[in-house]
Amino acid sequence: MVINEKGVKESTVIEAIGKERVEVVDKIAGGAKIHKEVVDKQIGGVRAHEELKVSEKDIGSEHVTTVVRDADVGDKHVHSEARVTDMEADHFHKEVVNTTITTPAGEKHETLVTTDKDLQHETRVSTDKDLDGEHIHTEMVINEKGVKESTVIEAIGKERVEVVDKIAGGAKIHKEVVDKQIGGVRAHEELKVSEKDIGSEHVTTVVRDADVGDKHVHSEARVTDMEADNYHKEVVN
Repeated sequence: MVINEKGVKESTVIEAIGKERVEVVDKIAGGAKIHKEVVDKQIGGVRAHEELKVSEKDIGSEHVTTVVRDADVGDKHVHSEARVTDMEADHFHKEVVNTTITTPAGEKHETLVTTDKDLQHETRVSTDKDLDGEHIHTEMVINEKGVKESTVIEAIGKERVEVVDKIAGGAKIHKEVVDKQIGGVRAHEELKVSEKDIGSEHVTTVVRDADVGDKHVHSEARVTDMEADNYHKEVVN
């Protein structure tokens, strides 16, 4: 341990218990508060090594925390980096996490971004995943009323699917867009479902467009319900 007039500058603790060895380092360097852990252990006869480093620093009006983690278990390696930014004056909070998993079969990537703005009472979360050549992208916006909008895009092989759920103008909207190959023929399909209360009526509209080769199908359905009058009506074009 090293102690100066500013307090603890650096301390190191190393413990070797049975098949586990743990090293913990705390220090202050370049205005940053750094915490580091290194663990070596056996899990079911497989060697595991893990390193964790946490750094905190004030950069201007921002308080930035970075977390870097590396883990090796057998032939699997996980690397993740997280950066957390806080600005108290603007009630701003942002987290960015990048994770890479490496195995003999290949790499998997994931990115998670979370943003909070208290002034707007809104949280935004987006995720990107690359899994065995397949890509998944998700986005979600959450406000004080609950989930405002979420989007999921999946590109798997020759098929791409986009799903959007949102609330806009008092209407609950669900949208799906699909691009795929059917027997070597390109197919594109769009589906939009909207629900809204208009006076005493609960109105649901469903619009579908499909293109398969040179064939196009367009359909519109409108469903009206009035609970008070036990009234139900469907119109499909």
